[in-house]
Amino acid sequence: MFGFKKAAEEPVKNLNSQEKTGHGLKTDLDSVRAFGRFIAEQKQELQEEELSTSYELLAIRDSFDAVIEKEQAITTSVDNFKEQFSKVREITASFDQIIEKMISTADETHTNMGRVRDSSDSVENTIAAVQSVFTEFQNSFDEIQEKVNQINGIANQTNLLALNASIEAARAGESGRGFAVVADQVNKLSSDIKELVSSIGDSMGVLNANNSKLMSSIDETRQAMQESVKHVNETEEVVDNIKVVAGEIEDGNKKMVTVFDECAGNVDAITESVRTSEEYFDKVDAAINDMGLNITRKGFIFENMENILEQTDPLINQIEKNNL
Repeated sequence: MFGFKKAAEEPVKNLNSQEKTGHGLKTDLDSVRAFGRFIAEQKQELQEEELSTSYELLAIRDSFDAVIEKEQAITTSVDNFKEQFSKVREITASFDQIIEKMISTADETHTNMGRVRDSSDSVENTIAAVQSVFTEFQNSFDEIQEKVNQINGIANQTNLLALNASIEAARAGESGRGFAVVADQVNKLSSDIKELVSSIGDSMGVLNANNSKLMSSIDETRQAMQESVKHVNETEEVVDNIKVVAGEIEDGNKKMVTVFDECAGNVDAITESVRTSEEYFDKVDAAINDMGLNITRKGFIFENMENILEQTDPLINQIEKNNL
């Protein structure tokens, strides 16, 4: 541009300094032709520069379009991330509900196990009391059995004494007849007592057998209750372990939620940055469009210059023809 100005001033100076003669006019017209050629050359260079700028602007437009495309892809990815984080939050919320239900169930089970243990302890105490009663009953039964055995022994001795009395009465003859009658009655009474004692013994045997079976059943029931209490304790231990594990899972889930919240915050920050950059993208896009419009306008100016320059040589030729 500076060369353009300097070259333009040189012909003008020559035009002002020369005399208005035919020879001088030709010289001036030659200077005008040179000036026109110079302008044409400068115009050509400017057009080439504008063409190069136009190509570069197209390259910038392509690059900028690629940037916008990448930005849109990033926006889409960010939106997908946000959607995925939203789904993860829903899952973790459901997970929290499951954990809370698990802990609640464990607490409820623990309470029920405590009630079962209390009931088992009560049944155990009742069984122990019943067993104590039947133990006392067995002791009393053994004492009765001993008394029955004693009665049976006395009956046997009485029967033996009655038999001896009958023998002695028979030896006494007529004088011992009354004593023999008494001895027979005593012998009969002793036999009745012996039969009764035998019957009592049989009943006592059956009762003893039933009592033994009952004691065995009580022992089995007590052992079953003790085994049940053992299972209750083991179940409580398992429930406690489940509760501990559920608590650890809950803590881990809370940490995971915290991490996801932080990631979601970062995604929101990225989204905000992308939105901010979109404003600059709009400005850049407008600037590129303005540059393209300006280049188009310059193209029209160059066309006008071209038209003027095309008229310069014919005009100079006409001046030369009319004045020389």
